[in-house]
Amino acid sequence: WSNDCPKTYERGKPFLPNRDIQRLPLRMRRFHDWYLRVIPMTIDLIQARFPAGIFGGPNGKIIFDFNDVQTCFHLGAMETNLICT
Repeated sequence: WSNDCPKTYERGKPFLPNRDIQRLPLRMRRFHDWYLRVIPMTIDLIQARFPAGIFGGPNGKIIFDFNDVQTCFHLGAMETNLICT
């Protein structure tokens, strides 16, 4: 971890060091690249749609911020097919 890529979320900074980003699955890398492009646009929250039955009810949306996304990146897995960009 460094000033350019801190371990805790800082707006506009990469979620992971570049060496780790390069090892991610393609969809996670693409999402990370999208994040770095849109962060100057003052986007703070993103929505993910989920189909009926996923949480035991009707279809809907879940809203989360980039701090949550960074946590997913640190865990090493994220279901990007649920996220529409």
